[in-house]
Amino acid sequence: DGLKADEKNVTSAARRVEALLAYGGDHPYGEYITPGTVNNVKLEDVERFYNARFKPYNAYLVVVGDIDAATVESLVKKHFKKWKASPVAASPLPKVENVMQTQIDFVNMPNAVQSEVVVQSTTHLKKKDADYFPVLMANSILGGGGEARLFLNLREDKGYTYGSYSSIGNNKRTATRFRATASVRNEVTDSAVVELLREIKRMRTDLVSESELKKAKAKYVGSFVRSLENPATIAQFALEIATEGLDQDFYINYLDNINAVTVEDVRRVAQNYFNVNQARVVVTGKGVDVLDNLEQVVFDGAKLPVNYYDKYGIPID
Repeated sequence: DGLKADEKNVTSAARRVEALLAYGGDHPYGEYITPGTVNNVKLEDVERFYNARFKPYNAYLVVVGDIDAATVESLVKKHFKKWKASPVAASPLPKVENVMQTQIDFVNMPNAVQSEVVVQSTTHLKKKDADYFPVLMANSILGGGGEARLFLNLREDKGYTYGSYSSIGNNKRTATRFRATASVRNEVTDSAVVELLREIKRMRTDLVSESELKKAKAKYVGSFVRSLENPATIAQFALEIATEGLDQDFYINYLDNINAVTVEDVRRVAQNYFNVNQARVVVTGKGVDVLDNLEQVVFDGAKLPVNYYDKYGIPID
């Protein structure tokens, strides 16, 4: 029922096709759910998956609270002693690659009243990497909120959108995505594409200001300190140290590592992780309103090629 309700939802279609194009249909992050795939699942499938995957071998139990270790150990032995260990089969993931040159991938949604615009590329970033903290600062300056460059340009200056943001994840097993996004009026779709690309490129070519970096650091420091009030956050930190290969003092030194980032670091990681030369510009919108202008978009002196897809990522004429 939820999938049927989403049938004409432009944002849902955009996110579905964006992931499919980034990762491919044979990658778990590129797969999507349909009524057919849901109805194909039988109880035996659920039981088989549970028996194959829910094992002590790949399980972590993190306990945070007003309790001593001896009591926790006693309770764990009591309640989990029947959970027998056995190997868990490895699941190799397909290799993920970006396109050879920046292109526009248009998803036609005839009912769209505005366009969903995403500039995206895949990259590899682990939490334990030395670049992790500079990347956090670079993304915060580019599209981390209302004080960031994308917001100030596309909303405050141009009035194209209610908000424009960027994000980049980290993943120890496979590629992650860098994304710069905006939901814009139909008539400025092509202009929004150009402005997003320009701002990403500017991060790669020019040094950010010291004041921008100072604001980004202050934002992260405040957020980190507030998060320590939540026991669930402490549990998450412990889990990440165990599963991400982090140093034991990773979160003890967290603020020092944030404050050590320089403007030169920001430009360096932008060049490595904010890909503007091999990006997919995924635009989901009403073709009859936006395509004439979108097909004429020029960036860095070259017209961007346009590919066409339906709402499930199937190529169309």
